[in-house]
Amino acid sequence: MSKSPLTQTDSAPIWKMPLSPLQYEQGVALTPAEREALAQVTAHRGIVFSQHPWAPMLARLTRPLQDAYELKQIKTRSRKVAFSLRWMYQQMAQRERSFWGWSQEEWASVVASVPRRTSSAAGVQLSLRIVAYLYCGFLLVDASFSPYRLACIIFGKELVIAQYERVASIVFGQDGLGYARSRSQECNLFTALTLALLVNRSPYLAALTAESLRAAHQVIVCNTKQQTEALGRVARALRYLGIIATNALPNKLDRARSSMWWEYRDPDVDAGWLAWIVAYVTQTSGLSEHYRKVLFYYLIIAGRWLKHAHPTITSPGQWDEALAQEYVTWVCTAKRGECVVRDLQMRPPITREEAQPLQASSIDGRLGALRRFFKAVQKRLYQLPDHPARRLALSWDPDEVLATPEPIKRQLVPHPRTLDQAWWQKLTWAAASLSTPGQKFEASLCSNFSIV
Repeated sequence: MSKSPLTQTDSAPIWKMPLSPLQYEQGVALTPAEREALAQVTAHRGIVFSQHPWAPMLARLTRPLQDAYELKQIKTRSRKVAFSLRWMYQQMAQRERSFWGWSQEEWASVVASVPRRTSSAAGVQLSLRIVAYLYCGFLLVDASFSPYRLACIIFGKELVIAQYERVASIVFGQDGLGYARSRSQECNLFTALTLALLVNRSPYLAALTAESLRAAHQVIVCNTKQQTEALGRVARALRYLGIIATNALPNKLDRARSSMWWEYRDPDVDAGWLAWIVAYVTQTSGLSEHYRKVLFYYLIIAGRWLKHAHPTITSPGQWDEALAQEYVTWVCTAKRGECVVRDLQMRPPITREEAQPLQASSIDGRLGALRRFFKAVQKRLYQLPDHPARRLALSWDPDEVLATPEPIKRQLVPHPRTLDQAWWQKLTWAAASLSTPGQKFEASLCSNFSIV
């Protein structure tokens, strides 16, 4: 990409809302004439409000509502406008004060109580959200809320799409964070980005801050996994652009928590190699927690050997066929305890004379873990801290070069242990004491075994 990570961007232009509450009279209390007018207007159905004799009394309440409705830039239907105005008149009559003084909870109740059976219910709810957002500063978020629709009305569709494409160019594709582009992924990213813009009350990416992203995370409905992940990608894209200095919504790779089992601070493994194996065990799907720990343990051993034998090799991309074959040779000849951190037990460490060769299963496990690791980093993208997601291109085949040698494979066959003669006698005595016909038959079979 032409823009490098953490490149500082220009400051955001100042945004002016399409409607301002300062344009209107914002009295909260209703005058006696307005109370009477609301009662008369809501009592009559099927009439044009502008022709109602009480309409002039409600001009200060009607004008901001109609202006907000016209922001939707759709062909106006008098019946839908009348339904929206009637609903607002009814709510103000019940609460005995104008919408200028409603709390956020009251606004949410008004939006949720719009009858769903009417064909214009969605449009009425959207109009109410516009009024609450522009005039009262409330962003009403619920299960039926569409941040994209509201953002396009408030900020303009062209501006919203331009900001989205800027983020999408970083999130999707091999030149960015590496996520696959699909319709569902784009919808989630659109939703997350427009929600953040609405919370920040500005359509410009450069105006977003870590605080506004955290605030957007707090209002995500039910904290769904898809929306949360999409918002995290927006945060990472903003950090890549240099708009924010730190990741406002860190994932499990970015969190600094001492309880994470993959945290490793000993200096015997290079930080570059450690970053790759942490990305592998935390970002690879379909693995159980236990198997992730086993893979991490084996790859840490490989990192210790690498730091001791080849300290200049710090990334899996630096491995070649000769180095991989050298590691196979070392694993097959290594002794138990080599490159393994001793636990804090009350015993002296194992000496070289006491060390025994690794079992065939241990050799196969170490080579299998490294083999799977190198295959994975070629097939899929992995995100390292402060770097764009990427995959590696190796000139050698891990399945061939890191294959378990045939002599080791032959040792992996089962080795049954010869039972002690005393145990055979106990089994024979127990079998002889069985009483049922089936049990006697099984006992006769057992007694026919020769004692080895």
